[in-house]
Amino acid sequence: MAVPDDAKAADAKKKEGVKKGGKDAPVVEELSEEDLALKQNLELMVERVQDPDAGVQALALASITKEIHTATSSMTSVPKPLKFLRAHYDTLRARFDTLPAGPNKAQLADIISVLASTTQAKEGERDALKYKLLGDRNNLDTWGHEYLRHVAGEISKEYQVGRRIGAHAGARARLGGAAALSALRGQGHAAAPAAAAAAVDL
Repeated sequence: MAVPDDAKAADAKKKEGVKKGGKDAPVVEELSEEDLALKQNLELMVERVQDPDAGVQALALASITKEIHTATSSMTSVPKPLKFLRAHYDTLRARFDTLPAGPNKAQLADIISVLASTTQAKEGERDALKYKLLGDRNNLDTWGHEYLRHVAGEISKEYQVGRRIGAHAGARARLGGAAALSALRGQGHAAAPAAAAAAVDL
């Protein structure tokens, strides 16, 4: 049976792509116009977070926060804003270290905390909890169900570490902060009961 010309052309194009990139070449995901616009806007906001003007920083942080809040309101997988921001995780952490104490630093800590909940942490690192303790402890339920569960899991691990090393002053300080976050029990979010149970069932 003869193969249609358009099928031959498609096959040839496919083979040519394999030849150029190799069979193990990474697949580049094509973004829709909407996704590309979101990605570029987030990249611009990350740049503006680096601005020395506190007002510019505040507007950029508010824009990033809004995008994350909108995407995590019905989170079933890692939202696109968080996927696009992952590449800037280390940049945002470095910027956090240079910002003076204040509302911008606290808001950036919240954003880093949420990003950390979607990244593969190194052994012993609990950045979602670490940065949440440096941010706003009273808005946990605004970041979505999965984030609540992740932070609760890190609280549980922190308590376990504290038990193992006992009287160590650093552990006591961390546990004091983790205990403050057990206010999860008082949140009205649907995930709060399960998250609180994970945090205190030790």
